[in-house]
Order: sequence, then structure tokens, then C-alpha cells
Amino acid sequence: MTHFKVKQWDELKTFFTSFFSHVSGNVEQTVDSIRFSSPPTMVETSLHLFRDGTFGANMPLHGIESKVEMVDFQTEPHRVTFVGQGLEYIYRIPTQLILTEER
Repeated sequence: MTHFKVKQWDELKTFFTSFFSHVSGNVEQTVDSIRFSSPPTMVETSLHLFRDGTFGANMPLHGIESKVEMVDFQTEPHRVTFVGQGLEYIYRIPTQLILTEER
């Protein structure tokens, strides 16, 4: 598992982009935010993180918005955990979106 404090913004953005390069979808960056979104023809999901720690996640049948201090990335299984005061949210990447060498 790889951990970043939100304060480590530049390193977090770089790792976020690398992490989602193995997932079918699009990563968009601005100075103050980074966002992953899946292709509209597949499982609809998105993850948006802002420099101030605010984040939003949308998955089929649910969504969340909150503020965090820490972001943990885990490649097996593919998931991102957001940790804040009184909050631990796990964003699980649908297996249909994970790119493999066979696909």
C-alpha cells in the first residue's frame, strides 16, 4: 500500500495518474484537482480529489463527498482509501475496468 498526506499534493497527483493508468478511463488534472472517470460505455464511476482534501466518489447506486487528510492506494485489489477525521472510505475499482495484458 502506498500512502500520501493530502499536503504531499504534487507526489499524490503523480501517483494517482500512474495508479489509474492501469484502469480503463480518463484522468484529468488541474492545479487544484485530479479526477478519474470511467468510459461511459462501461461501469459508470468517478473519483475527484481536490488540493484542500475535499473529495467526491460516484459508483453505481451510491456517492459520497467529504474531506480527508490521507489517501492510501492499494494495487491488489485495486482500491483507494480516503482517511479523515471520523471517516474511512474505500473506493473499489470495478474489476471490469482493470486493464490486463490479456485484454
